[in-house]
Amino acid sequence: MFLLDPLLIKWLIDSVLPKKDLHLLLLAGTGFFGLYLCRLGFFAIAGVVSFRTVQELVFRIRLEFWNR
Repeated sequence: MFLLDPLLIKWLIDSVLPKKDLHLLLLAGTGFFGLYLCRLGFFAIAGVVSFRTVQELVFRIRLEFWNR
C-alpha cells in the first residue's frame, strides 16, 4: 500500500497536472482516499488479530499455571 502513493503522485505530476484535466485530478484524489481507507482497514484488522493473539496467549499461560 505504501508503494502505491509515490506511483500515484508520479502519475499526478507527470500526466494529470500538465493536461489540466479535472476528471483525472478527481480520479487521483479518489485514489488517494481509497488508499487511505485501505490502510485504515488493514490497520484495524491488524489490531484485532494482535489483540486476539495476546488474549489467547494469556489464557494459555493462565491454564498452564493452574494445571501445575
